[in-house]
Amino acid sequence: MQHLLQKLNNYTKLSESSTQLIVERFIHKIIPKGTIIIREQQIARHFYWLVKGTMRGRIAPKGVLITTWFATENSFCSSMASFTTQRPTTESIEALEDCEVYCLSRQDVLKLFKLTPEMSSIVRKMAEEAFVYSLARTHQFQYLSAKERYDLFVKTYPQLIQKIPLGMIASYIGITQQSLSRIRKMR
Repeated sequence: MQHLLQKLNNYTKLSESSTQLIVERFIHKIIPKGTIIIREQQIARHFYWLVKGTMRGRIAPKGVLITTWFATENSFCSSMASFTTQRPTTESIEALEDCEVYCLSRQDVLKLFKLTPEMSSIVRKMAEEAFVYSLARTHQFQYLSAKERYDLFVKTYPQLIQKIPLGMIASYIGITQQSLSRIRKMR
């Protein structure tokens, strides 16, 4: 919980009363490896603070799984578009290893908007981060070569290189596993 509160305080300084209200609403859970916490066409009703483990967002157009993002320790994850709009998501979220999380329901977020003056600022800053991440991903696919995208992945997620299958990395950077193998041999 310490890292979560530190992250929230980085967004905006929380009062003691707001901190207490927020802490009371986060629920601690253990999510086993392989668990799909939300599936395509479901509505995201929670977002998660990942204490331990790795999760990924994935889509399956034409039946082929594509990794759209990774969440590692001390980060938030959810299907943010679905969580915000309460419309069905286009992605699934999968635990790639046993995960420890704190989750917060949308209903509790809405309550916190009313109870704590800081919550709207926190959510706004989280949305800004998600927007910047989305722009960066678009930029990567428009302007970086496959090798540059892989190098950026290695720099961003060094802890995942030995933990996850190469096929997930390849789909995340938008290439085939065979192309990724060639890039790795050239390094």
